[in-house]
Amino acid sequence: MRFISFIIFSFIFSFGLRGQFELSPVQEIDHVKDIIPVGELNDELYTIIKHKKQVKLQVHSTDQLILKRELELDLRKGGHFRDLETAFIFDSNFVYVTSYANLTTEKRIVELFQVVGDSVLPAVEIAELSMKNLPVGPWREYALMIDCLVSPDGKSLALMYQNQNDMSSVNNRMLVVLNAEIKPVYAIATTVNFPANQSKIRFNVKDQLNLLDGGILVQKTLLGVVVYTAEDQYEILLPQMSANYCVRSLGPGRLVLCGLYNYSSKGFMVVAYGEKYSRVIRQEFELTDASGFQVMDLLVKENREVTLVMEEVVRKQAGRTGVRLNSSQPGSHSPPVSKSTGVEFGDIRLINFSPNGNKTWEYTILKEEIVSEFSEFSSTVFSEGKLIYVLYNGTARLSDDEKSKKQQHQPMVCVVQEDGSAVSTPIFSSEHPALLVPAKCNHLKNGCFLLTTDFFCYFGK
Repeated sequence: MRFISFIIFSFIFSFGLRGQFELSPVQEIDHVKDIIPVGELNDELYTIIKHKKQVKLQVHSTDQLILKRELELDLRKGGHFRDLETAFIFDSNFVYVTSYANLTTEKRIVELFQVVGDSVLPAVEIAELSMKNLPVGPWREYALMIDCLVSPDGKSLALMYQNQNDMSSVNNRMLVVLNAEIKPVYAIATTVNFPANQSKIRFNVKDQLNLLDGGILVQKTLLGVVVYTAEDQYEILLPQMSANYCVRSLGPGRLVLCGLYNYSSKGFMVVAYGEKYSRVIRQEFELTDASGFQVMDLLVKENREVTLVMEEVVRKQAGRTGVRLNSSQPGSHSPPVSKSTGVEFGDIRLINFSPNGNKTWEYTILKEEIVSEFSEFSSTVFSEGKLIYVLYNGTARLSDDEKSKKQQHQPMVCVVQEDGSAVSTPIFSSEHPALLVPAKCNHLKNGCFLLTTDFFCYFGK
């Protein structure tokens, strides 16, 4: 696939002592689905470009988005092509995971490759999966699905695949936690709740599982979380049942759970710490008009304050008015999408808490998003220092005439200050009809990878 570099006027955001955030030049793209952002390493942006059976690794500078090197990944194996399962930055190196079927042994072999400079090191076999008695229909894809989680420090890896000792259901999963040397540390058998129709609901394993530094694995349930380590496992219970919450680390031996109760306008925040997470602080808060809000993220800032981010989700069916999705729905905040159903993402609500769990401020971003085939990608959010950045697709009138109703997409960024005050600004200085694809807008070390329907760029320092 051919990429054309072109320069747009950088739109600079000034934030006082926080310095400046700006846009790099952009890279024009042909197809959004071909782009897989991986991460940032040594001020370089790593991106996978997939086109048919050709897979390339492109490395750009983050400041000017200059292509520094390109490497075609050879996925051939015995005359056949491997499937690229995932790619990520691990232990300060670019790593990708592939799999291929051995029809003679009826096994699926999972291999890990590490790229150093322009060279690919020999494959490391990390799993061997049976292909016998696989279910039919959409569940077959789940049976073959392989997921990886990487800890924030990039030193631990969790590999997830179907439990080979219990293949009665695709929900039965085996998780193997590996260290930086790709050596197994411990393994657990668990259950992951997959949606019934993979084509309509974007499944994200991070909605149910988190891998923390030190190889600590945390799994969400309706009743709370289960914390796994190499030595033991612990349970942190919620005051009431909830499927609409996030869990994050507040540092070594300290976890925070925050979200909304099922079928309730109340929210909660639980902080667990101490030996075996036995010491718990519980706080509750009231929310007005909370119906239809889905938890997007839980941000932990440098001052150890946390911010709960929620988004209103409305499903629109052909010939019917919008229906708010119930906040008790489990899984990803992205709802089902089909040809007969449009999805509109409404207001974004942020609630900030002090380190001891007291609510300090609340802010709502009022927005109106045009329903389109890309609206399922919702919004994205990240924090930098004490500031919060919310990126979403807003709308702008095509003329200054107040009576004009014609609108177009306008990617926006809302910068929320430490005290809860905020301002929303167009991301791009010139009017551009491109639509932001937040599902692939990854937060990196000093900024964010931005992908639109027409190009990608870097937004950061």
